[in-house]
Amino acid sequence: MNSLFKALGDPTRLKILEMLRKNDLTAGEIADAF
Repeated sequence: MNSLFKALGDPTRLKILEMLRKNDLTAGEIADAF
């Protein structure tokens, strides 16, 4: 559980999760956002 909160505390990982919550994205589409 601690690792979950650590992962969610990372701004990049949090942004990726928010993006995936809205749409299905490929790895390339995620990478293009950064």
